[in-house]
Amino acid sequence: MHIRPMTDADLPAVKALHLQSWRRSYAGLMPDVFLQDPVAQEMEQRWAQLPDDHDVALVAEQSGVLVGFGLVYTTHAEGPLLESLHVRADQQGKGVGRQLMARLARALVDNGYDRLWLEVIAGNGAARRTYARWGGVESWPFKDVIAGQAVSAVKVRWASLEPLLKLV
Repeated sequence: MHIRPMTDADLPAVKALHLQSWRRSYAGLMPDVFLQDPVAQEMEQRWAQLPDDHDVALVAEQSGVLVGFGLVYTTHAEGPLLESLHVRADQQGKGVGRQLMARLARALVDNGYDRLWLEVIAGNGAARRTYARWGGVESWPFKDVIAGQAVSAVKVRWASLEPLLKLV
């Protein structure tokens, strides 16, 4: 597997993977009608261009095919925010997400950051268990709005990036 910075050429594959991942991961957690055209439109807008230069956006490739990606917004008021970490369904459980997370953490450390956080829908047990295995500490559930949809969510925080650097 090869992990590298995201480029403009990756945007169509990233958009497609992100859309498939949301539809699979959030089925039953978000309204079915939202997971059709509205989420497709959301991804179209989100991936119309690369994230800002100060953000960290990486892709994972296997034999030249995109199998995962991760994006950290570094300028959020609460500190670096893991906005996205998605792996193709047929590649889950093979270490793609773990390696992406470790490389994102390395990029953050190399740029002077020492922590990370994310939000996840409370009903997404698989993601929550993964983040807990990786040393993330959860908040209590709270009401939030994700892509215009009211959801119950939790924040997961790493006060230190050390546990994430050890994932490789």
